[in-house]
Amino acid sequence: MTQSILPILNEEQIRRLDTATRLGADKVAESLSKWLRTKVVSNSAKTAIVHYSKLLELSPSSEDLVTAILIPISGSISGHLLFIFNEMSTKRILSKILRRNIDSLSEWDALRRSAMEETGNIIGTSFANTLAMNLDFDIHPSSPVMAYDYAGAFWDTLLTQYAIEGEYALSCQVTFNSPGDQISGTFAIIPEDLQEWKEL
Repeated sequence: MTQSILPILNEEQIRRLDTATRLGADKVAESLSKWLRTKVVSNSAKTAIVHYSKLLELSPSSEDLVTAILIPISGSISGHLLFIFNEMSTKRILSKILRRNIDSLSEWDALRRSAMEETGNIIGTSFANTLAMNLDFDIHPSSPVMAYDYAGAFWDTLLTQYAIEGEYALSCQVTFNSPGDQISGTFAIIPEDLQEWKEL
């Protein structure tokens, strides 16, 4: 990341953000290991600060189905944590939680939805707590909201509803590895007011 991408923050602040999000990815992997009852390791984490209109480019094709988990945050910084998993990663997560093979996501019953929302709650809390500890912020995550839709339709709705007053988001593309599986996702922080980040 460079200062020119986000002039409101200096190079040291951007470096701290990058470090904190990478540590957050490791903490998410640790939490997923306990939740899925299998070893999960953060294989890669690529952090960037992007204009919110560019977030769509970080997710799967607009015609791909994705599971999106949106978690409101408040405190020293306000906005939303966003976790997006592609269809294959969603199936793998559900298969491990429910202990049965998930071949299709054409139907979402209460059990599947609850499992993914709880996954969002677990990883969202882990990620938020790591950010708070490393950035010396006070961050409070709220209950997650889950959506399963085409990536393009989801981003259109999200950016219209939540990011209309903002300009930038902090994205973290993370790949997790577990025995015989790969779970990948795009994580983003969509701030309501970037001025709050000047206190880094």
